[in-house]
Amino acid sequence: MHLKRNVIESVNHTFVHIPYLGMIAHLVDLTLDFAQVRVSTELRVKVKDVELGIKRPRLLVTLDDKTS
Repeated sequence: MHLKRNVIESVNHTFVHIPYLGMIAHLVDLTLDFAQVRVSTELRVKVKDVELGIKRPRLLVTLDDKTS
């Protein structure tokens, strides 16, 4: 999981690559747990739910481990 911040909009974005599903998900407006993590930090997450839609997949995730 890669974290990116939009300083102008004060929004946290992440891009999650899930190789076994062959998809990359885009998460926006993360919780405060993620807000303190440095930009471009790789994180391990547990995927709780995956909803596959026509336009964009939606994921619900929990923070598993912080690594730098």
